[in-house]
Amino acid sequence: MNDSAYRVDTISRLAQWRIDNLGFSSYRKSDPFKIGKWNWHLVVEKNRNLVIKLFPEIPKLARDNPPIASFNIRVISSLGGRKTLVHPEIRDKQLRSGEGFVWTLDVQLTGRFIIDLEFLDLKTGSANGGESRSIWSEGFTQNNTNSTTLSSVGRMLSESIHTDIIICASNGTIGAHRAVLAARSPVFHSMFSHNLKEKEMSAINIADMSIEACKAFLSYIYSNIKHQDFIDHRLDLLRAADKYDISDLKDACEESLIEDIDTKNVLERLQSGSMYRLPKLKSCCIQYLVKFGKIFDINEEFNAFIQSGDRDLIGEVVNEILSVWKAKPSISQSRSHHYNLTADPLPSLSLLSCRRISLCFIMQSNKGAAASMEVEETIPTENKTIIKPNFKPLTAHEISDGQVQFRKISVPRHRYTPLKKAWMDIYTPIYDQMKIDIRMNVKTRNVEMMTRRDTPDISNLQKCADFVHAFVLGFDVIDAVALLRMDELYVDSFEIKDVKTLKGEHLSRAIGRLSGKGGKTKFAIENSTKTRIVIADTKIHILGSFANIKVARDSLCSLIMGSPAGKVYSKLRAVTARLAERF
Repeated sequence: MNDSAYRVDTISRLAQWRIDNLGFSSYRKSDPFKIGKWNWHLVVEKNRNLVIKLFPEIPKLARDNPPIASFNIRVISSLGGRKTLVHPEIRDKQLRSGEGFVWTLDVQLTGRFIIDLEFLDLKTGSANGGESRSIWSEGFTQNNTNSTTLSSVGRMLSESIHTDIIICASNGTIGAHRAVLAARSPVFHSMFSHNLKEKEMSAINIADMSIEACKAFLSYIYSNIKHQDFIDHRLDLLRAADKYDISDLKDACEESLIEDIDTKNVLERLQSGSMYRLPKLKSCCIQYLVKFGKIFDINEEFNAFIQSGDRDLIGEVVNEILSVWKAKPSISQSRSHHYNLTADPLPSLSLLSCRRISLCFIMQSNKGAAASMEVEETIPTENKTIIKPNFKPLTAHEISDGQVQFRKISVPRHRYTPLKKAWMDIYTPIYDQMKIDIRMNVKTRNVEMMTRRDTPDISNLQKCADFVHAFVLGFDVIDAVALLRMDELYVDSFEIKDVKTLKGEHLSRAIGRLSGKGGKTKFAIENSTKTRIVIADTKIHILGSFANIKVARDSLCSLIMGSPAGKVYSKLRAVTARLAERF
């Protein structure tokens, strides 16, 4: 038998093995043939049945990452006319060296036949357990066009090729492209998707950035920023990344600012970490000051920081100082246990120093409290006059100890488009009136809200969450906004199967009874009980006060159980009349 009997012919993603004669009780293994990144083998066994096997050659170092193949395989016999046996399409099958693909045929084939193998796709698993990727979609084209594409996109900015938006910085302007900005920032995307002044005037005003910092910001967006420009404008880029919600730029700025903390910039970066919610940067700055004892190298600057800095941030620094102070052993313990001064976690801070810093912070806090305290009245006594203080009420930010409160509301697919259309009607009362920050996370499809420093009441956050949740359930914005303006309003939900198990046409008739012709029955219940009702398939949502929800729910349950609409109307009139007399 010559060597051609074991050779597999390949072209592109197709492989063919031509077998001339295969006797009974035969075994034949092909030579390796390469498709994609791997060498493959075909094996044919003929006993009572014909068995075809396919498996790859995988190196020892790559055994944990075998190929995932999609392919078609068929056998073509040329004896007695062309006869083709086709296996169903194989999709995303993981193939290992000892656990390949096996196809058993009950048909006996004699003479010449061809095994035809066509690969549809080959994937490799991600090293970190992520989604597998096709080797053909990520290969030649991407590797060779990546740099060219980035260069071309950079030229669009530097040479102002077909710009359609003007960025107005504090001391100059620069042209940009709406599509690029919207693709990189959800804030820009929202800006251009609604009828805002930036969209109408084709200009964006960024007055808090210089033209140089603005060019560096746009260069990062267009993926052609120079390293020195990034270093020179890190703080401006961090401010812009937080303002326009570009998370990768924010992370890059945080990592870069951590790399070169020193005594000249540590306080500035500490405040930046607190302002832009960068916990890693803030933690590194506090450790640099406290655990490494650099706080006395900047004694005057730190005293000025205590007098004028954010009180919550100063409190975190002082708490870290006190935690290190408590961890220090006493002098007697140091002598009895031969305490090593070089192992002191805070060698530069003595107990007296810790007390002095803490006392300074407490005095500053008391000074601020005294300045904000007004005298209401004086109460004379026999020996002295007692001044009765009048404290200002705590803000929501102070009640929560400076911690930001969050809420997330998931948006289902069928409510995504209505939410986009009504976004400004939802955004305006929440942001302007309730003083709650709100944004739409387009990646996770969640509406995210959090409190601000000027939030007047911590309960506003829950009211806003209920408002958005009611809209997601299907209520109109005009109806759901009552949850923001009125107390004692709730949303109650239940399913038809909670009242009675119905299926098929019985379920359809029950839904029809709930709505009535043209929604007549539902509107009658809403108007009588002063509620709003949403019927979403088999789920029912009711918005109103507790008592009114109960009346509406009883009427709906009667309709589900089979009561005619006329009987429900008469009962509803009697109940609503009693409610009107009571209140």
